[in-house]
This record gives sequence, C-alpha cells and structure tokens, in this order.
Amino acid sequence: MRHLTDVERAWFRQRFLGERIPDVHLTEENPDVDFDDADPAAARAHVAVFRAETEACDKAVADRGPDETFTPPRGARLHLRRVHVHMIEEYARHDGHADLPRERIDGVTGD
Repeated sequence: MRHLTDVERAWFRQRFLGERIPDVHLTEENPDVDFDDADPAAARAHVAVFRAETEACDKAVADRGPDETFTPPRGARLHLRRVHVHMIEEYARHDGHADLPRERIDGVTGD
C-alpha cells in the first residue's frame, strides 16, 4: 500500500501535473521505506492514506484526456495514457502476482 501510494502521487500529481508536493512515505534517508519495516498495526492507516491519495489522483486527472502529454523531470515526453498503462503494470506486479513476497525471497524485481 505504501509503495502504490507513492507511485500514484509521483506519476499523476508530481510528474503529470507538476505539483511540488513531498512523497508520502519515501525519504532520501530511506528510499525503500515503502517496502521496509511494515507494521501490521499500521495497515488500516496506510490503506486510508492510499485511498485518499488515489482519490486525489483521480480528481486531478478526471478532466484530462489520454493523449495529453507531459515531460517528467528525467525523461522523454509521455502521454497520460502511458501513465495509466504503467499504473496497471504496477498494480499487476505488486498486487496481482505476489511479487512483494517473491522479491523479499530472491531479490528479483520487475522492470
């Protein structure tokens, strides 16, 4: 949940809209905090933060078309459509295929 919260914010609000807002969980001191040190007691709070962020992202792009383009700080010009496809990939990797437990076992990550 923490990883997907930061990915939603990064792609839709920080990169696409250019909002200058901090990451939700990630820090320079601990760039893997979204995966590390998960506390089951905080799960409900993390789900609530995730839901609030996805709602904010949905509202942020609700009136934007899939062919609208932007250039992220490091990268080539992209269509909003590509962000939506990337988010489908992110959710499939982390929710649909149990990659998190596998990554913790063998260290292999997707691209």
